[in-house]
Amino acid sequence: MNKLLSYKKENIFQYIFILLAFLVSFYISIALGLVIFVFCIAVSKKIAKLAFYFVCFIFGCISFTQYTNTSIGNYDIISYYSVYYYYLSDFSFNEFIVIALSLGDIFFYFVSFIVAQIFPYDPRFLSLVLTTCTMGLLFSSIDNFCQYYQKDNIEGEISYNRLQVFVWILSFFIIISFPNLTNVLRQFLAMSLFIYGVSRKTVGKHYITFFVLALLTHWSLLIYILLFFGFNAMKKYDTLLLISTPFFVISFIIVINYLPLSQRIVKGYLSGNEILGVDKTLIAINFVIQLLMLFVTFRLRKNYKEIYIILLFSVVYSLLFITNTTITMRHYYFISMLGTVVLMCACISRSPILNLHKENRIILFSVFCLFSYYNIKTMVEGDFSYLIFEENLLFTSLHDVFSSKFDITIIR
Repeated sequence: MNKLLSYKKENIFQYIFILLAFLVSFYISIALGLVIFVFCIAVSKKIAKLAFYFVCFIFGCISFTQYTNTSIGNYDIISYYSVYYYYLSDFSFNEFIVIALSLGDIFFYFVSFIVAQIFPYDPRFLSLVLTTCTMGLLFSSIDNFCQYYQKDNIEGEISYNRLQVFVWILSFFIIISFPNLTNVLRQFLAMSLFIYGVSRKTVGKHYITFFVLALLTHWSLLIYILLFFGFNAMKKYDTLLLISTPFFVISFIIVINYLPLSQRIVKGYLSGNEILGVDKTLIAINFVIQLLMLFVTFRLRKNYKEIYIILLFSVVYSLLFITNTTITMRHYYFISMLGTVVLMCACISRSPILNLHKENRIILFSVFCLFSYYNIKTMVEGDFSYLIFEENLLFTSLHDVFSSKFDITIIR
């Protein structure tokens, strides 16, 4: 009881400092606000959840300052920004319904419409909101999984530590590719909704709504949702699950072509048409990472059943499209988010991932290194710039950053 009271007092201390860090960042200097936040983490033994959400917000602010244009490449973010600027900022709700039904992915465009009504003609706020929400949902998923894995904790509180804050910050750069996160906003949001739904199912909460929202954000999540339900139905029969996996996934790929979806969309996604060119490094790294994480969770599948099931069908899904970089890249985004969940859960106190099998530390460190290699490589070679770094905006306030004029050359 005394430990619990002490923990709550420390949380109050952190809440005050994190609020101070936010106010200083917003009105005085981003850099000074970050110094206050780092000091708060350094002097705290146990870290409050709010600290992780604050990190999400800061990276959302970095996303706000991203810059690219059509002379560099025709990226997804340019399409989102164009729809936001030229259509959603002017549309009434009835006009929005018409275009949303024609574009599909209704929930994504509904969120975009709401943001556009609040911040018209400045689509950078869409990046801020979606990046913050996507990673906020991912951390909420991690929190649910940690609650389940620490369900025997007599204190009744999840004890987060500095290592997890460090891993969480690194996850934005070298586990999840930050340039891709801030470019392919729609798919990352859909994936975070799906993973959050799985985490809620794990702790016995309502989850179907989040699966539906994931599907209404990006239709490709139908693949993961149906496979998850199919594999989950057989979770009590480990041997049958392993044997039937190839047959189940191959059958699904055949059947999906007959579902009431646009044939053009389905065939465009699954036909194997190459968009990015063949990237053998990505294909190999993506497959090896999944195998390593599957090996870790296989021995602990009673504890990590849902994550084990997802990794199992993911490996076979990767095999089916092992020669296609475009599909592999989309799947890699999902695996990077799942990898963040596994690595964060491995860092909780009394984690069975690390404590029961010591060699798992080497395996997970290898996973971390593989993510790091590929994501740093793509970050260095990529076309995205973030003005917060290039123009030394860290020493200005967030208020000044948010008040800056949107550069329309991004979408022209």
